[in-house]
Amino acid sequence: MVHVRVSGTHEGEWMGVPATNRRMNWTASSIIRFNSAGKMVERWVIEDEIGVLQQLGRIPRFPGQGGWHPAVCRMRS
Repeated sequence: MVHVRVSGTHEGEWMGVPATNRRMNWTASSIIRFNSAGKMVERWVIEDEIGVLQQLGRIPRFPGQGGWHPAVCRMRS
């Protein structure tokens, strides 16, 4: 298992979002299975793509998330 913290600047298109030049930070984890010869045969990745899209301003943050403010995200009842 590998766990990483990634950061960078959004300088090119990513998941359909044009470059914003905003800073992005997220975490990702990979679980990797190797065969008896040491060759990687399976890999599962879990990463916070929603968090990145929120940092890029494409979707709102939700109550209880870091950085949430009622002026930025209004909940409908």
